Amino acid sequence: ESSDVGERTAWELYSPPFQAAVEAGAVAAMCAYNKVNGTWACENENLMQRDLRDRMGFKGFVMSDWGATHSTSLRQGLDMDQPGSVDSFFNAQTLSLSADTSLLDRAVHRTLAATYRMRL
Repeated sequence: ESSDVGERTAWELYSPPFQAAVEAGAVAAMCAYNKVNGTWACENENLMQRDLRDRMGFKGFVMSDWGATHSTSLRQGLDMDQPGSVDSFFNAQTLSLSADTSLLDRAVHRTLAATYRMRL
């Protein structure tokens, strides 16, 4: 099933808590299991790139929930697959075959920058 919602409704009703988290300095966000407007949340470029990063100014990294990754979605804005996933799309073989190295570098940069920022 898919949670279908118009862009304006989504922005006005669902985005304010995420915007508040971004403004408070959140460095990580998690994408969900479900589909949004017919696209898996962890593959949804509109949610992760357009809304979260471009509109809200999020600078951190996006990780999947366990089992929520259905492809290597670096281009769409996913930076990390939750470790221990049954269907790991973020292993060395899969990434070397399917990922543009600049996208991989961007994901690693976002993850390490957040770790550094939090002094972990």
